[in-house]
Amino acid sequence: EKKKLDIALQKSEDNLRTVFENTDTGYALLDADFYIMSFNQAMQKFAEADLFKTLHLYTYSILYFAEARQQALLQAMNAVLKGQTISYEINYVQADGSDKWYRMNMYPVFDKNEKAAGIIMAVEDINERKQNEIHLNRIVKEITDYKLALDESSIVFLTDEKGMISYANENCLRMTQFSKEE
Repeated sequence: EKKKLDIALQKSEDNLRTVFENTDTGYALLDADFYIMSFNQAMQKFAEADLFKTLHLYTYSILYFAEARQQALLQAMNAVLKGQTISYEINYVQADGSDKWYRMNMYPVFDKNEKAAGIIMAVEDINERKQNEIHLNRIVKEITDYKLALDESSIVFLTDEKGMISYANENCLRMTQFSKEE
C-alpha cells in the first residue's frame, strides 16, 4: 500500500513539475526573507530578457530589479507576507525604446500554522493585450476628437432606416430649435 502511495505521489509531482516548467507564466517561490527558493524556465526568460540578469537559487530576489523599483517591490512583498494578494501591470523599456508589459502577481504561501512562510511571484507577458489596449485607446481618442470637431463646427444628425432622427448635435438642435427629447 505504501509503495502504491509513493508511486502516486511521484507521478503527481512529475505532472506538477511538467506543468510548472512548460507554462508561459513565470513563477518564482520566495522564502519569507525574499530569497529565491525555486523558479521555472519562463521566469528565467523574463529575468534574462527584461532584467538582464540570470536567476540563481538562494539569492535575494529584490536585487534583480531596478533600484528605482526596489522600494515599491519591498512594500508589496511585505504586504503579501501579511496575507494580501498583490497584482499589478508593469512595463519594461526595451533597447529600442518600446515598452514591454507584464502582469505581476504575488501570493502568500502559508505554512501548516497558517503563517505566511513565503511568496509565489508570477509574471505573465501581457504585451500583446496591452499594445492592443493602447492602440484601441488611441483610436477612441481620435474618434472622440473628430466628433468634438464636428460638433463644434457642423450641423450633424443621424437617422435610422425609417428616417427617424436618432442623434442630433447641439448645432443642429440650435438651428432647428428642437430639444433633445423631441
